[in-house]
Amino acid sequence: MRMKGVIFLKAIRHLLDPADKRGPLKTWNVVFCTLSGKVVKGKVVCTSSNFKNDTFNFKFPESGEVRTVHAKLLLSLNGKEVML
Repeated sequence: MRMKGVIFLKAIRHLLDPADKRGPLKTWNVVFCTLSGKVVKGKVVCTSSNFKNDTFNFKFPESGEVRTVHAKLLLSLNGKEVML
């Protein structure tokens, strides 16, 4: 099995929503699926996450739109496939 282009969900949680929130928010290229099955791609910043609900809040800087995404619906982060 090739593991070079993958990232584990646990690592994503630490990258997207770091404990030290004083620094500037980083922009990420994400691909995720909606509950209706639509695939969404874009550059986002993670404004927050909810461990209990297993979700991330993504803001699209260009449009200002904020979307709540279930962690298990993330398909890729910066071109790396997400592994559960």
